[in-house]
Amino acid sequence: MTLIKVQPAMASPRPSVKSEIHLAAVATAASCSRLFVRSTLKSWHLDHLADDAELLVSELVTNAVTMTGITEPSPSWPMLADLALIQVRLVILGDGLVIEVWDQNSTLPIARDEEDLDAEGGRGLLIVKALSRRWGFYRAEGGGKWVWCELEIPLKPGPLPKRQRTWKPSPAQVNEYAVEPDLLRRVRDGLKAL
Repeated sequence: MTLIKVQPAMASPRPSVKSEIHLAAVATAASCSRLFVRSTLKSWHLDHLADDAELLVSELVTNAVTMTGITEPSPSWPMLADLALIQVRLVILGDGLVIEVWDQNSTLPIARDEEDLDAEGGRGLLIVKALSRRWGFYRAEGGGKWVWCELEIPLKPGPLPKRQRTWKPSPAQVNEYAVEPDLLRRVRDGLKAL
């Protein structure tokens, strides 16, 4: 797992497929982003990546909401006055699915050390690091930052190979199953009589 502080698409060709959603930076944004990821990957026929992608986007969105939004499960109306937005983007680049989350806070993320595993929270980036091929962040031109990770899109297995017949009867077995012409005539005559 590599931490990269540049845009994942800088040296890459144009994305072949892209989808994005803007969400309010509130506690329910993580569950909305999971629904967005699952439905998008299903429409792209990448259902097999949905479980890992949902966990990754949930961690990235939770971090974005913690930095810029309202973590209160039932916020009051005055708390919603200056509500921030976050953006979730899915991009297919070559053999990778890139998950990007933007928030307006420009403070760069810091992954905790693995010694802090007993801490109450803060393991999100460790999970991102463990599940993704690579991850990173970059400052957005208009302000804020993008935090991203990439999942490898494994080759889908093709159809099963056709079985080759390996058993061949011996000449003795062929004679055992040989049909007698007289027997066939009697069966034919019996069927005609029906």
